[in-house]
Amino acid sequence: MKGLSIVAILAVVGMIFLIGGVAAALNRTLTTARCEACGMEVVKTDVSTERVVSSDGEEHWACCPICGFVVGLYYEDAEIQGQCFACNQDIDVHLEASQLSYVEFSGNKEFIKVLVGGMCMKNKLVGSAACAQAVHQSYEWATDVPEKTLQEALMIGNNKLATMTVGYKPISIPALNYVLIGTGVVLLAAAPITWKLMNKRSESPATN
Repeated sequence: MKGLSIVAILAVVGMIFLIGGVAAALNRTLTTARCEACGMEVVKTDVSTERVVSSDGEEHWACCPICGFVVGLYYEDAEIQGQCFACNQDIDVHLEASQLSYVEFSGNKEFIKVLVGGMCMKNKLVGSAACAQAVHQSYEWATDVPEKTLQEALMIGNNKLATMTVGYKPISIPALNYVLIGTGVVLLAAAPITWKLMNKRSESPATN
């Protein structure tokens, strides 16, 4: 009975480790991506993250509006799905033949701007003058960040496209996840082996 308990514990702990490791890795894969332009890891639901849908229906990810244009220009015909950094309103920019085609936005499209801060983490999409002002006043790094129109931002993206290798970049899985999965597999494999060894020991004739 004691042997059976040991085997059961090995199996249960192994399953916990294996399921935990696989679940954590799967969750990271579903919620995290790498920018196809610069390689920065992003959370897919973050307000700054842009989802780029190419003409074949495939989804791609970008970390900021400028990288969004880089990725969109790479695929030539694409829909760049972003959000206003201040109010979270959806702003969808459509490119056709690498040219700005039209914009889907519930507000006045003329006031859509891209704050270009010189690095990806400071590039932000805003849907109105009020939202731009709110960002300038709320973040110290954004105080003097220049505002660009979508066409101007597209040109910046076009200039960067030549210097970047655009394409799918796999996310990194923490080593701990592999440790959990590996430990779980080892414990599960050890459970039946331990059971067999214990049975053999119990069946062996006693020696004087």
